[in-house]
Amino acid sequence: MAGFSYIFSIYFVYTGAGMLIYLKKWGNSFSIRVPNNFVKELDLQMNSAIEAHIDGHKLVLEPVATEKKLKDLLAKITDDNLHKEITTGGAQGKEVW
Repeated sequence: MAGFSYIFSIYFVYTGAGMLIYLKKWGNSFSIRVPNNFVKELDLQMNSAIEAHIDGHKLVLEPVATEKKLKDLLAKITDDNLHKEITTGGAQGKEVW
């Protein structure tokens, strides 16, 4: 609308320190760049789905939870995060070991 100016506030759902981000023109739309440290912290990938909604006068962007693949989860196991075998005691019923 002529004579009106709009101010957009960009907020990320992020537990670290905030960062000032500017809207940029991309074709007929506006875009933002997500800082690399946010991408790493939120474990985002290229083409990750991001849900956008308005909360009051704030634009909120939240990563959409995706189903993890077993091979990707297993790839994250290291000697440092692999727990030792545990024992839970003897059989309590008709279990067969």
